[in-house]
Amino acid sequence: MAGVRILCNQVIPVTDWNHDYVTIKSKLESKSPLPTIASFDLLNPLDNSGHGYTVKPNGGQIRDWGLHYPNGAKPSVTDLVKTGQGAVSFIVAFKLDAADRYINILSNRVNSAGFNVYYSGGFYMSYIYPSGTTGTIASAGVISAEVGKWYVAVGVFDPVTKTASVRISDAGLQYGPIGTGFPENTSLDTAVSIGGDPNGLTTSSMYGDIACVAYYDGAFTADQRDAMVSVGMDILHERGLV
Repeated sequence: MAGVRILCNQVIPVTDWNHDYVTIKSKLESKSPLPTIASFDLLNPLDNSGHGYTVKPNGGQIRDWGLHYPNGAKPSVTDLVKTGQGAVSFIVAFKLDAADRYINILSNRVNSAGFNVYYSGGFYMSYIYPSGTTGTIASAGVISAEVGKWYVAVGVFDPVTKTASVRISDAGLQYGPIGTGFPENTSLDTAVSIGGDPNGLTTSSMYGDIACVAYYDGAFTADQRDAMVSVGMDILHERGLV
């Protein structure tokens, strides 16, 4: 777990974040084949990659394994912005407590920038063209969720090669093209929200749990993407969640 470093180089979990912290190495960083942009283990407010980003839980209720979001909770907000970023990869470990409404898992999606990972009858990604039209990554069709089950989603959003995909544990692979009208270098132009969207809407915010989130510089290969699922599952196992 990531939290407060103590003398034996271990970490103790906490149930509130009103403490002083130092960053420590996380598997989210050490096991990634790509450079880490930000590593939020969600056991403290820090980006453990050492790049200085932070997360505010807002409606996310602090647990000793991550954040719990009751129905209608406000999303957690980060200051993760990296202007000019092209391809980006990501990982998020989560559990849904409902599957009958739209749920933003991760989002920094606004007009002409960013993307989201969401559930709405299935797992999808989407983005918004400069025209205001929404593009959806949905070539695999419906990939359903099992309520109460922990998943690890690992994906790529690459507006340079115009491809996107996300592997959701054993549920399946969602994939599809990014339209040519979407900019190549605005993937992280707006701040990332965890468990909701940048507008702070509670009607589409997370209902369930999120254990960890990280973003990486560049695009995972298909093999790298799929291998990172095991990294997320190892973290869930260490926290006693699976």
